[in-house]
Amino acid sequence: RDFGRVVTLSVIGVYASGATGIGWTNQQTFLTQCQQLASCGYWWNILKKNGLEFDPGRFDHHKRERNSSYTSSLLPSLIEQLSRAEIQPEAILNICTQFCIAFAIDRTVAAMRVIEFYLSRPTSTSASVPSPRDHFGARENLVLCGDGARMALPFLPILSRIKVLRCCLINLENDGDRCGTDYERYNLILSLLRHELISLMQTEIKDGKDLECLRSELELVDRRIEALALLSSFFSSTKLASQKVIPSYPSFFLPLPNSIGSHKSPTKLCGILGNLGSAAHRSDEFDPLAPLQPLLSSSQFGQITANSLSPICHVLGLPAGYLQSRQLCERFLACSEKGQPLPLFQENVLPLLHRLKFSKDCAELAEWCASRYENDEKERLVCLKHAQLYAMKYSSEVESRLQFERTAGNIDEEKYALDAVKRIGKEMVALEDFLFVRELLLKGYTDLSPVAKQIIVSLIDVARSRSKRNITPEMLVELLLAESSSSAADALVDKIQDFSLHDFRQVAFRVHDACLRISEEHSHVNPRAVIGAFSRRWLVHGDCPASKSNEAVSKPKVLKPKSHETVFEDDDTREFVMDLNNFGHGRDMWSDDIGFSEQSEANQKLSVGEEPWGLKANGSAREQVEHNNAKTCLKIAFVLSFAHTYEDRKASVTETDEEHFKENRQMSDKAVLSLNLALGSHARVRQSGGENFARQLLQVAFTDRGTKGAPLFLNDIVLNETKTITFAMRHRALRTALILCPNELIRSVIKENEYFSALVDGESSFAYHLERCKIASYVAMEVEDMGLPLPHSDFAQLSSMHFSSYARALWRHHGQSGDCSGFKGRLLGLLIVLCTAHGKQLDDAPLVVAVLNEIMKDGKLPRTALSSIERIIDCESAGPRIHAIRMVDVTNHSGEKIIARTLVATAKCLLKELNQCLQNGSQQSLVLDDDECYDVMRRLIKAAIILSSLGVERINLFLFASEFCSAISSISPIRPELAHRLSKLAIQLTHRVNAEDQQVLLSKINDIGDVARRKSAMEKIHCTTNVSVPT
Repeated sequence: RDFGRVVTLSVIGVYASGATGIGWTNQQTFLTQCQQLASCGYWWNILKKNGLEFDPGRFDHHKRERNSSYTSSLLPSLIEQLSRAEIQPEAILNICTQFCIAFAIDRTVAAMRVIEFYLSRPTSTSASVPSPRDHFGARENLVLCGDGARMALPFLPILSRIKVLRCCLINLENDGDRCGTDYERYNLILSLLRHELISLMQTEIKDGKDLECLRSELELVDRRIEALALLSSFFSSTKLASQKVIPSYPSFFLPLPNSIGSHKSPTKLCGILGNLGSAAHRSDEFDPLAPLQPLLSSSQFGQITANSLSPICHVLGLPAGYLQSRQLCERFLACSEKGQPLPLFQENVLPLLHRLKFSKDCAELAEWCASRYENDEKERLVCLKHAQLYAMKYSSEVESRLQFERTAGNIDEEKYALDAVKRIGKEMVALEDFLFVRELLLKGYTDLSPVAKQIIVSLIDVARSRSKRNITPEMLVELLLAESSSSAADALVDKIQDFSLHDFRQVAFRVHDACLRISEEHSHVNPRAVIGAFSRRWLVHGDCPASKSNEAVSKPKVLKPKSHETVFEDDDTREFVMDLNNFGHGRDMWSDDIGFSEQSEANQKLSVGEEPWGLKANGSAREQVEHNNAKTCLKIAFVLSFAHTYEDRKASVTETDEEHFKENRQMSDKAVLSLNLALGSHARVRQSGGENFARQLLQVAFTDRGTKGAPLFLNDIVLNETKTITFAMRHRALRTALILCPNELIRSVIKENEYFSALVDGESSFAYHLERCKIASYVAMEVEDMGLPLPHSDFAQLSSMHFSSYARALWRHHGQSGDCSGFKGRLLGLLIVLCTAHGKQLDDAPLVVAVLNEIMKDGKLPRTALSSIERIIDCESAGPRIHAIRMVDVTNHSGEKIIARTLVATAKCLLKELNQCLQNGSQQSLVLDDDECYDVMRRLIKAAIILSSLGVERINLFLFASEFCSAISSISPIRPELAHRLSKLAIQLTHRVNAEDQQVLLSKINDIGDVARRKSAMEKIHCTTNVSVPT
């Protein structure tokens, strides 16, 4: 590869071929070959000296057309190596041109390669043999690059100039990740391209389409140049340059098309929110402001960036104000993340909305800002109001455009605008309703009891969370009534919480007032329909949600024309007439009733689960049913308590009603237990509403009697198309009527409809019959649920039967025979209720003793045993009842001994469960509630003290208290607070023993206190030592 010798030999060959008159003659072919070899040797030597690798065999002159692409591919490397040798651009162009001439390459290729070299990104050397000058790069000198490009451009036709400049620009933009911040190089190329485009447009172009394409191309170039000027001016600041936050220039624009005039359908630019907007519009949109996102989110440079670069929006094809909007959104996000106060609407959002040009952008920005005000409802509401105004304006604009031009794009815009108006409107209405309801609920908040305050606050929190999901006014009314009635009923049923019926009434007053005001604001909202649906559902199904099989009972059906079978309508029942005869007559009505005495075995229902827990509230099936019924009746009474105010919009709930609450507290106990008031300026309205409720509820309770007067208009208690009215429904209806209405009103309705045929004009007679009817309804409900037979379906008839005789029949056929699998405890408890229903005396003391003996022998019914003993002794007639039990002798065991053994067995069972639940590592301890456990133990201690005070033998309070203290001592290290509370109960027992035993018990109680205190102190020390110390 000694190319110098090749050149020498080639020269000798030329002389020898006779070119100078010396040598051979007629050697033209040889002469040409030597001349070609000399030329190749010359360029091979140059390529070798510049460190290029090449294949001499591919320089064959006989295959020039085939090898021209190879030889021309050597030009970029040759130009780069020549530039490293500090050769001037003009000399490099001359060398490349001679190279192209030597190898029959179009000389314009040399000019194009020189331009491409000087306008490309600087790279490291590509030479195989590095030289000491490798550190030098001509392309680092932009002045030199500009001179080289301008010097080479005149050697090309004008179209070729534009083509090569566009190619350089496209290649440089595609390499934006590595040279995107070289703003001066981009500006150099764009300036040259703009000059050539203007020169071409100044020539005579006859085709208007070509001229339009050139104008479009020139506009793209001008936008890039203006953006570069703004970016270069802004980022020339030393502070910003040192932070290395300069964005990549190509990311501000869409890529140029491959050729002029080859534009595809324009890509849609993103909206005012960018990537913060709807995800459905991100895939096919381009965001020109995305490169500035890191700067806008910076607390140091965000504001100055938005202010200084605001003109770039016009250059990028975006409306004015987009950059400030993005910066405001970043401020919202940063404040939310750091927990700082959000920007105020009046000071930050509203001025920006006034600067924006298009109403669509204003609506989107205002709606987004409103979504960030999660904890500031007032700011959110103001923001939503402006968003709705702009959305409606945008919808009107689109509608106006549709009148002149109905295109697919305009139709899509109209749909988008209408959806925005609906969406923002729903959100705004939901928020307005919530703020309105919150103001009403918090009115006079300081006068409420602590539990009532807690219910109101919890209701507001639930309404707030649901309002964020755009709850409708109808759903808000349902939410208020459902949540508040459930919470108030739970609080009133809970014996531990200090929540009275007066507090219950206070909460109901506020909730119904809020519902009434909502219905006044929204004329389509009908709270009576909601109350009717809730009352029907709870009356039929109780507190448990309706199963799929029961949906047909509660789901309203449309009233068909020319049909009189449908009894109730769910929508508007103001003009509907209710007639219970439609349910059936006589035995046909009760032939498939659950409580009917001739029902098939397939219809029998057995309660599952006896008493898995003795120390938990509602640990038995009977207690669960009782708790659910009590809660259900209170919920129905809650929603009906002020329902009469919805009949007349003018007769609204006022502050005067609040004063009537105070007056009502001074009434008799019977009147205080009613929620429906009949005093004050609206007395007539409330009186008629209460009478209507009493009629409806009592008509359901005494449904077998039918109606004897005019048909009733049922506006709230709406039963659906069914003929199955269970005893549970009737029991709940009676209890609800007694809660809701005063006794005087109950008595007048009962007397008017002759529900009690034996009722006389005496108050004591009414109270006696009503009490027996209450017991009868409870018994019928329990018997129905256990699937046992009933002698009659009418409450009045049931209340007149001899309860003890019926109890004896149930005992003989089911209790004594053992035919009560699954509900034994429930049946035995019901028998005790029947035997104690006649007041002071026990009509069937032997049956009571037999039932207690059965409970004691079972040993797994502690809650039934405790409630049965309480039923016997927890009244003024406890003494006569215990005396009757003493006289009973069952298998050589007196009744007194059996009741004592029952109590002792119950105590052992409960104390054993207490120890098992509170063992270290026991998972059951997690489900044991201190309040529930304390309540059960309190009842047990009270029963023991009463029996001891009545002189019942075998009730040794000292031994009882000793066992109780031992159990407390074992749980003291685990539950010191519970042990401390139980020790107070043990102190009550010490007051009933002699002085010597009292000292022993007090010593044990003191030991329990010491253990509890040591446990509490150790826990405090442990918490202190585990505190991490900051380094």
